[in-house]
Amino acid sequence: MTATMTSPFTFAEAKGALPVLGHVGKLLRDPRGFLMSLPDQGDLVRIRLGTSRAYLVCNAELTHQVLVNDRVFDKGGPFVDRLREFIGESVSTCPRGEHRRQRRLMQPAFHPNRLTHYAELMKTETVVVTNSWQHGQVLDVYAAMQAITTKIAARTMFAAPASGALIEDAYDALNEIMTGAGKRMLIPPPLDKLPTRSKIRYDRARKRIREITDQLISDYRAAGVDHQDLMSMLLARDEDGGALSEEEISNQVVTLFLGGVETVASTLGWALCVLALHPEIQDRLHAEVDAIGPSPTLEDLAKMPYAKGIISESLRMYPPGWLLTRMTTKDSTLGGVHIPAGSTVIYSPFLLGNRGDLFDDPDRFDPDRHAKRPVKGSFVPFGEGPRKCIGDTFTMVEAPLVLALIAAKWRVEPAGTRIRPLERMSLLLTPRDLKVRLVARDDF
Repeated sequence: MTATMTSPFTFAEAKGALPVLGHVGKLLRDPRGFLMSLPDQGDLVRIRLGTSRAYLVCNAELTHQVLVNDRVFDKGGPFVDRLREFIGESVSTCPRGEHRRQRRLMQPAFHPNRLTHYAELMKTETVVVTNSWQHGQVLDVYAAMQAITTKIAARTMFAAPASGALIEDAYDALNEIMTGAGKRMLIPPPLDKLPTRSKIRYDRARKRIREITDQLISDYRAAGVDHQDLMSMLLARDEDGGALSEEEISNQVVTLFLGGVETVASTLGWALCVLALHPEIQDRLHAEVDAIGPSPTLEDLAKMPYAKGIISESLRMYPPGWLLTRMTTKDSTLGGVHIPAGSTVIYSPFLLGNRGDLFDDPDRFDPDRHAKRPVKGSFVPFGEGPRKCIGDTFTMVEAPLVLALIAAKWRVEPAGTRIRPLERMSLLLTPRDLKVRLVARDDF
């Protein structure tokens, strides 16, 4: 199969497929190397996942076409299937036919007029954690950022005091789920049903996260109090009397907890590693924060373009959702190539963000590059089009604000820090086992 003669795009069958396994072995052994080898083969490359085939999009324009046309390229495929195992049909995973209704019912929780309230909670919880740090302490960046983002998620989602005891349990269950889901992403059915120890732990955690979510919903229903948090907004009816079902509310809570804890912690963790390794970037961040003061607010974010650039650059180079999938709802054409209905289409924010033809010197961490609008489809950590992440604005308030609050009090130095992303297959790209050393900024 080749692209049509009139198409400006190229198509290829990925090299190196093995019998039975296809390209699964390459993805498991060296996901980064395999992924970054594909653009040289074509703009659209067909790979084999076991005995099934998938189309991996290496081109920004084609990625944009996929993301804006959810009528043809709907949510589905191996990545989404794994998310559905524990998230269910939420606003991030449901088919197109359900998405508009769910998003409309959730949108009030993310209205801009609520951000000031959320930002104050973000500040409060960040200060609680960072005040407990000690000069000279070595931080595991991912665990340290999870400690902050978990507290923020708890306060912004579940303000009711009775819910606090469940949050740590939910966090532990979510960590187990993410570990298990990453291992399972490339396991084809029926092998994914085998009762391995990993599968048993994964299923136990899935059950526990649902028990916790159902308990939280029950507690809120019984109290009947609007706590001005995300849970209260999810339980409310809209002006037309519409409401999410109990199952849908549970699905959204798990989705928001995943997004609010894991993805933001990953982004901040990578950013701290970069600051430790690049003092000149850290110096500019400190200068920007010092010009504002030790307690930046939501309004101050407009005066912190460099802090926001650091977060955007972290998302470009190390996007948490590094490999994402869609499923074709009917026979279609992409880049001049016929794609049958029911085909898996894969796109990678990591691959696109690290391409030299889309970003000058892509291996260089440059927060200033985000002052310019990127090429369509090249910078997609939140997606694009009708399925763009509902929490993108929330994240781009939380992450730079937390980063600025840390920078106001602390400097970070390397402590065996070694940034080599995508050394192993995982559901999310996270900075595991990376550490920095804290230095108090007493002269601030």
